[in-house]
Amino acid sequence: MSFTDALQSAFERYFDVSGRASRAEQASFVLFAFAGTLVFLLLDLIIYGNTLGVPPLAIIFVVVTFVPFVTVMFRRLHDTNRSAWWLLTAFVPVLGWLALLYFFAQPGTQGDNAHGPEPLGQVDPADFGATPAE
Repeated sequence: MSFTDALQSAFERYFDVSGRASRAEQASFVLFAFAGTLVFLLLDLIIYGNTLGVPPLAIIFVVVTFVPFVTVMFRRLHDTNRSAWWLLTAFVPVLGWLALLYFFAQPGTQGDNAHGPEPLGQVDPADFGATPAE
């Protein structure tokens, strides 16, 4: 999944918390959200200086991307065959964040799981030069 495909998928499924999201989709959207926030913070600093105290452009960007950010996290946990309730561990400082980072880094379950089919479809190991397991 390309970077633009991942962003398009995240925004097309703005309020969709069902189904699964691949690691590529989640990583691409997190990178987009992080980089976008930095860019808008910089623009706020250039345009308004430090006079407002509140960066309006960055806040607008974060508000617009917050819902798809959370829904991508939900779907990513579904891809690892976990409930989206695990996202609540983000409220546990450090240990919760590390647990989520571990979950997000794991590969998704092969084939269908309780949350739906594989987000990227069935992958043939021969496509990567590997021989299938016997």
